[in-house]
Amino acid sequence: MGSMNAPNNNRPKQYRSKLPAADKNGDVRPRIGGKRFTVGNTQSVSFGEMERRRDALKTLFANQCEELGIDFWANWILPFAKQIERGERVTYKVRSPSKVDDACGQGFALEDATVLSRLRRLGVEVEADDEAAITRGENQLTKTLDERITKLVTALIESERENAAFGLDESLIEKLNGHGPPPNADAETRTFHQAIKAYQQNIKKTGKRYENGKLARSPKNYLRWSRLIMEAHDDFPMWRLDRDKLDELLAYYRNRPVSPKTGKPIGYDDAKHKLDCLWSIVNWISDSERWNWSRPKGKFDRKPNRTASDRRKNATRRVSKGTYTPEQLAIIVPHLDTLGKAMLAIGVNCGMQASELGRLEINNYLTVHPETEEQNDWIIIDREKTGEYGEWILWPETAGLVRWSINRAKRIGTEILWVTEDGVPLYRESWENPETRIAKWWQAIPSKSDSHEGVVTRLSRTIDGFPRLTFKTIRKILPNMARPKHGAEVADLLNARSVDGSGTSGGRITDRYADRLYDEAKEAIQSLESNFRPFLNALAEDPATQEWAEKRIEDAH
Repeated sequence: MGSMNAPNNNRPKQYRSKLPAADKNGDVRPRIGGKRFTVGNTQSVSFGEMERRRDALKTLFANQCEELGIDFWANWILPFAKQIERGERVTYKVRSPSKVDDACGQGFALEDATVLSRLRRLGVEVEADDEAAITRGENQLTKTLDERITKLVTALIESERENAAFGLDESLIEKLNGHGPPPNADAETRTFHQAIKAYQQNIKKTGKRYENGKLARSPKNYLRWSRLIMEAHDDFPMWRLDRDKLDELLAYYRNRPVSPKTGKPIGYDDAKHKLDCLWSIVNWISDSERWNWSRPKGKFDRKPNRTASDRRKNATRRVSKGTYTPEQLAIIVPHLDTLGKAMLAIGVNCGMQASELGRLEINNYLTVHPETEEQNDWIIIDREKTGEYGEWILWPETAGLVRWSINRAKRIGTEILWVTEDGVPLYRESWENPETRIAKWWQAIPSKSDSHEGVVTRLSRTIDGFPRLTFKTIRKILPNMARPKHGAEVADLLNARSVDGSGTSGGRITDRYADRLYDEAKEAIQSLESNFRPFLNALAEDPATQEWAEKRIEDAH
């Protein structure tokens, strides 16, 4: 008889490359694992969302077949597959007895916690409707396992000590007793890799999530970095993680190990991310009541070392020509549709990159300043990740394109400005690299698998010497031009890079609405309008800006 987990080539066929055609009611019903699932209706669900649901169902079916050694849907899994089918956030309903905190309830809670754990092992992002009951079940399971393991480990340690000491003199026996965990088995016997996996599970349970239920980018990064840390280091029992061992792990990343892909030391930022993640793991284990381990006291060096290449890069950074000129922007504009022009206009006018642009909503556009009551066109935001505040007065051409974008968003039925005609955001929060679609539109290089050519890639190929710069560089154009005349603080405000949610800028407290610096930032944008005239004239050729200009003239009269 073959292995239960051996691949089964007789599994029911599944749609793998595309969705089936909708039926007469508009329902799209792919067959997955021998069953049909209605992943959406063409009248109410976007094509991209239906694909996401189908892919999630396919992944769940494949994982449960692999895990359980079957080639059909397990009955206990189907209710959760149905939730995925409907596009719902997968929720495990805890049984009523589990919610009672007594001996009987703890037994039921343990079973519920086990089922929830099995679902997560299958890759389902599931939450319980009563986390307290699940926590009690997990604690009960941990307690039961700990008691069994402690007895076994204690007996094993004592047995090994006796075997090792047989026939030796007392002084050597005393030295041997100084190695290994103490005989009372108080030391943490689980391993470093097990600790990292527990840390990862905690992130999946408690990490920040977007409205669609997907993990946010930051916790996903910590999951990836922790996986790389685990792959880079051999496993060892946690009781061996003393001060010297911890400093050894930190030193590995402080000294920038050589990347197997490039053959060169990993980047400074990469090393810093790994150090931060390792420190986060260590602190989580130390703080967790489920782990019998505490972080060694004292200070640890967690700053990566600089290399000669870092210093050379920093020395040339100030003189590098890493942004487009207004004349070059004017060359780009005719190669964009109106949506692309609007994105570029906001990116330049407001010093934004894909992450800020992709989150802009209709209510970020104001025609009256909320505090000064000045009538004009404004974009005002609080950064999603850092809470940093930013406000920008808009050039007329930019305002016209923003108005066009707002009307388009309302027609599609979304609050987000930059979406496809199906309402799918161009900046995908739930993706590992959310800006992928924008980057592809801007600078993609054609390949055998994808013939799409980005806007600036095409221009760099057809115009001699035209630079192919990333979309991230767009945010640097305005502050770079403002800095010589208006100073570094104003340049930072134009990027909203140094003002936190409370209005702290460069170590000083600013008033978001009345501070002199914001007046200077507004004046800087207005004074630079003439410098950007080639770019703005190119934008003015679009009917959207012409219609807005005509409307402003009518309103003035």
